[in-house]
Amino acid sequence: MDNSIEKSGMQKWLAAERWFAAAFGALFLAVFFGNKLIAAGHGLAGIGVIAALVQRDFRWKWNRFSRSTWCLLTFGVFALLSIVANLDAVESFGAHARKLRYELLVFVLLAIPAATRLLSQSIRLRDICAAVWLGGLFLTTLFGLASFFFGDRLSFLTEIGYQGRVSGIYGQVMTFAHALLFSSVALAALVMKPTLLRQLTRIPHWVFVAATILAGISLYFTYTRGAVLAAAVALFVLAFQHSRRVVIGLVVVTVCFVAYAYNDYYGGGKTPRYFNVQDPVRINQWTTSALAFAENPVFGVGFVNFESQSVKLKERYGLKPVKKVGKRKDRKWVYFKGHSHNNYLEAFAATGVFGGLAFLGFCGFWLFEVSRSKYTLLLVPPLVAVLVSGCFENTFFDSEVLNGILLLYVVSQVVLARERSSSLEAGITPPLSPSSSA
Repeated sequence: MDNSIEKSGMQKWLAAERWFAAAFGALFLAVFFGNKLIAAGHGLAGIGVIAALVQRDFRWKWNRFSRSTWCLLTFGVFALLSIVANLDAVESFGAHARKLRYELLVFVLLAIPAATRLLSQSIRLRDICAAVWLGGLFLTTLFGLASFFFGDRLSFLTEIGYQGRVSGIYGQVMTFAHALLFSSVALAALVMKPTLLRQLTRIPHWVFVAATILAGISLYFTYTRGAVLAAAVALFVLAFQHSRRVVIGLVVVTVCFVAYAYNDYYGGGKTPRYFNVQDPVRINQWTTSALAFAENPVFGVGFVNFESQSVKLKERYGLKPVKKVGKRKDRKWVYFKGHSHNNYLEAFAATGVFGGLAFLGFCGFWLFEVSRSKYTLLLVPPLVAVLVSGCFENTFFDSEVLNGILLLYVVSQVVLARERSSSLEAGITPPLSPSSSA
């Protein structure tokens, strides 16, 4: 009797669901806490995959995957081929290829019922994921705002000190701003639908309202123009989906925002960026990306290899240096070394025409799929934020931001899969079940 109980307990401990639950918790916490938690989440998911294989809970049904998922996998294949085709210019094959584990993990998770079943049926897991996501948001935004307003007086808590922009705990402004962008838009959508929110999680509605307000304020003080513009577009999409009154209210908020930003710019604000529309560095990066694709149309310059090659490419193309360094007397112009600052240009420049088309297919099919869902109000606005922000920043090629994007993608695919299942069962099974606490 004792042996059977011990065996049952061991089987429960080794169940794939437990490992996937831990993986999702780590990945949601990593939205605001970075690469170490992402690595932990990937490791836990890997153990979950092994457990699922042992338990034979792994279904290769090709029609199980959506078109966007196939496009994502195809992009990963051509990204790998671009690395192989540019081995002479790639600094480390292993380091570049490892970055493709994100796309592979999404494909594998969607193939394992144990993983997708957890998100759709376990409200306990959804509570945990929401709690760590919101907890990370509250902690990093409050710390970032305190650092912003009190400056170096908090420098003893971190190595970054005062930067003049809200940048979370680690000081990575771009990463933090886009985590705030996707979170604030998703939060706004959830706040608009309290009934749906109660199906998703038992965390009170007022907590989400407070998180939305805090995220919006913090996003402004990151002074990240592309992220704020993407938030504005996504929120107007959300407002038009909801009601005319919400549109009017958002217009009022936008006018107030513009008035405050104008005063911040012309009134001697700390970082006058929102009315500064000149950006020679980005234009220089976009031009270089386009020329690099024209020169290497089939395999590009190599996945995530554009940044390391950007200076050499500019010199070869005869572009002028646009970045100033040094003080007034010793100031000189140098080439800016960096990524494309545009997801779409980076995809074509780095992986070639086939990789670029696969990436466009992923974005287009994903938008098409969620726009046909019953939950467009929840799913479309965050995706719009992803697509718009990708015009100004390499969000898809930054591992920490990519984690948030692909979490959003997995959640959307789980919702769509449950909708398809519900339609086949003539509406007997609800798209999201709040009843299970396992």
